[in-house]
Amino acid sequence: MKGEHYDVCNRTACDSKPAKYYNYSTKKYYCGPCASAINNFNREDALKLYGHELCVDIHQLIIIVLQLFPKFEGIEELDTKSEDDFSTFCHSMISGGIAMNIRNVFHLWDPECSYHKYFKKEFRINHPDEMSSVITKAVWRKHHGLL
Repeated sequence: MKGEHYDVCNRTACDSKPAKYYNYSTKKYYCGPCASAINNFNREDALKLYGHELCVDIHQLIIIVLQLFPKFEGIEELDTKSEDDFSTFCHSMISGGIAMNIRNVFHLWDPECSYHKYFKKEFRINHPDEMSSVITKAVWRKHHGLL
């Protein structure tokens, strides 16, 4: 189905597979060449809106979210807060340091760690707080059926 993960690219004029690059605006998946073209055309706007490129290979992010998701069961802030507010909550001490725990469990502070390298390559971010923010926002999206 067009625009689904690892299926046909979402771009109307393209039928390439696999579509593995998630577009944070359309919430659909694109093949490598189309994702690259979208990123080249929208880079500045995407950086302002999302802090990273618009189309990103989120395979590794999905693995992290699936590992973490059961631990978020029962956290009411998933339902009562917006995506950004939920991420801010996770970074606060009120949450018990959820984001700090994510940073430490996945060794996001270690430049040699595969997760750190993944976020640096795909999201073009270097700081562990930015990485844990991407993760907490992805958890929120999964909870709301958007990932």
